[in-house]
Amino acid sequence: MWSEINYKKISVENGFTIFNKLFLLCISYYWLLRFTTSDLRQVISEDLSYYIYIVPSAAFGLFGILYVIMTQSKFLKIPKILILFTIVVSIVSIARNDFNTLFTVGLMSIGLITLFQVRPKISINFINIIFLISIFINTILFIMDFSIYTFIPGISSHPYLPWRISVYPSVAQGALFAMIVFLANFSFRSYRYRIPMIVVSGYMLLLSGVRTGLIAAAAGSLYAALCHSGALQTRLSRMAFLYAAVVFFVFSIFFSDLLMLLPFADNAVFQALIFRDEGIKGFELDGQVSTAAVREWIMAQHFSAFLQSPFIGVGTFEFANLSAGGGILANSGTTGSEAFVTALFARIGLLAVPFFAALFFVRLPLGEEEEVLSTAFKISLMFGMLTYGSFVNIYDIVFLLLILGIAGCIKTPERMKSA
Repeated sequence: MWSEINYKKISVENGFTIFNKLFLLCISYYWLLRFTTSDLRQVISEDLSYYIYIVPSAAFGLFGILYVIMTQSKFLKIPKILILFTIVVSIVSIARNDFNTLFTVGLMSIGLITLFQVRPKISINFINIIFLISIFINTILFIMDFSIYTFIPGISSHPYLPWRISVYPSVAQGALFAMIVFLANFSFRSYRYRIPMIVVSGYMLLLSGVRTGLIAAAAGSLYAALCHSGALQTRLSRMAFLYAAVVFFVFSIFFSDLLMLLPFADNAVFQALIFRDEGIKGFELDGQVSTAAVREWIMAQHFSAFLQSPFIGVGTFEFANLSAGGGILANSGTTGSEAFVTALFARIGLLAVPFFAALFFVRLPLGEEEEVLSTAFKISLMFGMLTYGSFVNIYDIVFLLLILGIAGCIKTPERMKSA
């Protein structure tokens, strides 16, 4: 009897080791794949991208579900909520022949259920190393004229923001990656290389000029600092900070002009980073509509769609159909993907509530440093979902790393040995 139980334990441990190594390969694959898309052009065609992005993700998700069924007797709380969410959305989607939503929600849920149930381990060393390598790779791409950014400010070929820098050819992705590295190192006080990585990632984030990343990093690091100092000790106070941070960010989106009331708002550096010389109250810059105005308008269109069918949403929709008659804003070139939260509510209505509840409001049994990082990443993910929703895919490296942090999978080398 003992030998049978011991054999089963060894088999499960070996299975987890194999799963963990395959997952690291998956992470590495999607990390490298991000270098094929720049703010200038995309190397991979839409038809081909379907296979190289989605098929590996779907295959790994199905493998993960099979591994869970074979090795684990019961599902944890977050996977249970996500399973219920998937079943209900699938029934509604099939009933109205909305197979696009069925596939999208299914792919996302399979990946999330696997990650929150198995919780693969990933070292902060690994994340730091690929971040530093990213700076080198993007510099090579800059020399080859594929990327318009490098790590040196002032030499970017951006038409009106030459001071911007990035670790990726896409500045938004680069900034969010830098934000992840910054918050992970800031949260782990015991980590040996914490300070130099905070400096490097902070530098890359600051001069990226991506406001979502800057604000999320500021809120996340403030949370971590308050936890480390003992100011936020109870579960209630920590959750209150999460709610307050999200409310503040939503408020800042719709009332960005109020930032000018800050005592240092007339500072040239502040205006360059926050407003990027767009003009504080004007809506146009070189014929383009200001980013803040477009995001407010996108959310308004999504909310109007949500009101049409608040309980189950309107299903898969073309944003161009929602935005008809939007005047100059309708010609901004947006697809509406920037605001993931409001888009999901428009698509599936209040059925989206369990999805967000599972990601943001269910507490996991984590160690102190992992818990601090988890909430800091929750703040960052919510900020990103409100303004850069296009990265919220189970095959996106930024989204995957944020989910790993929320699930408590990112650890210091010491914790990797003991966990």
